[in-house]
Amino acid sequence: MSGRDVTDALLSLPGLEETQSVTGGIKLALGELVGLADDGLTALVVLNGEADAAARAARTMIELHERHIGRTVALLLENADPMTPIVFGVLREASNWPEDGAAGRAAATVEADGERLVVTAKERLVLRCGSASIILTRSGSVLIQGDQVLSRARAVNRIKGGSVHIN
Repeated sequence: MSGRDVTDALLSLPGLEETQSVTGGIKLALGELVGLADDGLTALVVLNGEADAAARAARTMIELHERHIGRTVALLLENADPMTPIVFGVLREASNWPEDGAAGRAAATVEADGERLVVTAKERLVLRCGSASIILTRSGSVLIQGDQVLSRARAVNRIKGGSVHIN
């Protein structure tokens, strides 16, 4: 069961409209994400039913982005204190699922088995550091760019192609 499944299951409990006691010292609540501070590290939330209240800082268990602002979030209230919320999920709604841009965005996959790492992309894979980059495209092109490019080999260094142009 994923974290998203747990969130959905908890929030589908009958009667969980505002704040619900779960276990000693912890309460579940729903609220609205109204902003992000500290470069996105701190969530700013307002609990449901407190529309006129000032936003309060909340820790978060998930990565939040600007596209989540205005969405309903699932909160844990540490020690049942509404002043210490922890965001543990963003509720999915039919109008915003899949998330904007997610349907058209090509996903990359990463496979690792301890001996090798394989990164796969549908159209283009870019490895970039500063002004240097290596670009692999779906059509089979490999583009290596940088201020300086060095190719070294202990044995033979071969360059093969339909035609090879130097300078």
